[in-house]
Amino acid sequence: MKLFLNKSVFGFAVAAIVTMLAVASAAIAADNAATGNISGNTTALTDSPTITLNSTTHQLKLVKRAFLNDGTWLNNPTLPQGTTIKFVIYIESDASVTVTDVNIVDALAGFTYVAGSIKVNNTAALCAVYGSCTQAEEEAIYAAVNGEASFLDDGLNATDVAGYNGSDTISAGSSTSNLQLDIASGVVWSIMFSVTLD
Repeated sequence: MKLFLNKSVFGFAVAAIVTMLAVASAAIAADNAATGNISGNTTALTDSPTITLNSTTHQLKLVKRAFLNDGTWLNNPTLPQGTTIKFVIYIESDASVTVTDVNIVDALAGFTYVAGSIKVNNTAALCAVYGSCTQAEEEAIYAAVNGEASFLDDGLNATDVAGYNGSDTISAGSSTSNLQLDIASGVVWSIMFSVTLD
């Protein structure tokens, strides 16, 4: 099965995070959703159905979390315009096999991307309670991706799994001309990038 995790469905979430960072709103994220199809069979299922990722059988869970540039975990802060924030989008995968061809799109409404700041990691441990990571576990996910030695290039191209479209969107996976994104089983995959608050 191919999964497309569209963070543009999180347009509300991104706007809520902008509001949260600017005026301390409690909203953080909308429900996780995906569209899918059966690989190689275009008549069995089209890309229009929505698949809820927070299912009772687990598999994948998508979360977006904000940190200050120094790694401080953010929860309902009020921050001034121009503050640098590191976003970490992470996917917990307790699937029994590698999940292949995952795609993520994150619209950056209210933020300006900091060039050359994308890192990815696929080695952090799953949280003790699936789908309910503690602050300490999220800080460990942050540390794993922040500890990666190299940054990805910003281009949407076949040189790595993630990139920036040049105006307002971070994406990962082959649907946006990056390399295919595969998420190993039993670990957390994460992407981190820096933005400034507009």
